[in-house]
Amino acid sequence: MDRDFDWGMHYFRAFAILAIMACHYVAVYGYEKLDKIVFTSSTVYFLFISGYLCQFLYCKRPDRPLAYYRKKFVNVICPFLVFSILFGIFKGKIAFSADFLANVLMGRMQLQYWYIPFISMLFLVSPGICRLGNGALLALTGIAALLFLLFPYRIPEFTLKWPGVFYQYTYFAFFYVFGFLYCRHKAVFEATIKRYLAVFAAVALLLLVLLWNGGVGGVRCANTGIAINLQRLMMIFVVLELLQKIRDRKIWLLDNLAKFSFTLYFVHLGLLFVLEPARLKLVEMMPLPAIFTDLFLYCVFVLAMMVAAMGLKRVFGKYSRPLIGA
Repeated sequence: MDRDFDWGMHYFRAFAILAIMACHYVAVYGYEKLDKIVFTSSTVYFLFISGYLCQFLYCKRPDRPLAYYRKKFVNVICPFLVFSILFGIFKGKIAFSADFLANVLMGRMQLQYWYIPFISMLFLVSPGICRLGNGALLALTGIAALLFLLFPYRIPEFTLKWPGVFYQYTYFAFFYVFGFLYCRHKAVFEATIKRYLAVFAAVALLLLVLLWNGGVGGVRCANTGIAINLQRLMMIFVVLELLQKIRDRKIWLLDNLAKFSFTLYFVHLGLLFVLEPARLKLVEMMPLPAIFTDLFLYCVFVLAMMVAAMGLKRVFGKYSRPLIGA
C-alpha cells in the first residue's frame, strides 16, 4: 500500500457514500422517520472530506489557484454537467433554452445535484483557506460554528435568493472548514478522539435516541437541526477512529466504493425512482419483513452500481474522470 496515501480518509469516503445512498433509499421507499433521524444531512460527511483533502493535497504539493480551479472543473463540474444533461434527456426535459441551462447550473436535474453548485462556491475560496495561518483558520472555524448555531435552518435546494443562500451556507459550511482544521491538526484530533471515543459514541447514540423520540422541540425545530448536525459530527469522530484499525489494509470493497463514490452519487437517486416498481414487487414476494428485504436489496443495489461504474471506467479509460467522475 502507498504509505503517503491517506487510506483512513479514503475509506471514510466509502462510509459517506453509503450513508448518502441509504438516506435516499429510505426516503424514496417510505422509511421517512429513518431518513429524517438517522441519515438526513449525510452530505456533511462529503463536505468534511472535501475540506480535509483540499488542505491535505495542498500541504503535499501546493497548487496555484488556477491549477486548483482547473482540476475542480474537470473532476467535479464536468461529470456534473454530463449527468445533468443525460438525466435531462431521460426525463424529456432537454431543451436549448435559458430555463434548461438554469436548471442544470442550479443542480435541479436530480434532487441531490444541489450539492455541486453549492460546493463550487466554496471551491472559489478554498485556495485562500489553505493559505490561512493556524490562528486565522481556527477563528474561521469558530465563526462558521457560531453562524450555524445562530441560523441552523436547512434549505432543501440550492438557491441564490436571500436569505435562502445565507441559511444554506450557515447550515453546512462549518463541516467544510472543519475539514481544513482537522487536517492541519490531525495528530491532536486523533489523540483526543481516541482518548474520548466512548464519550463521542455515547453522545452520538444519545442524540439519535433523542431525535427518534421527537427531536428537540419537534423535528422541524431549529434545536433539532443543531442536534442532527452535532450527531453527524460525533459520527465523524467515531467512524474515523474505527477506520484507524484498518487503514493499513487495502480492502477491495471500501477502496472501490471510495474510488467510485462520485459516480454513485450522480446516478443512484435517479435509478432508485426507476427501480421502484421492481423493488415493490420483490418486497411483496419475499417472506421477510419489508425492512430486512430492503436491507438486502440496498446491498445488492450498491454492489451492482459499483460494478457498473467500474465497467464504465474501463470503457471510457483516461476520459472517465471528466465523464463519470471516477
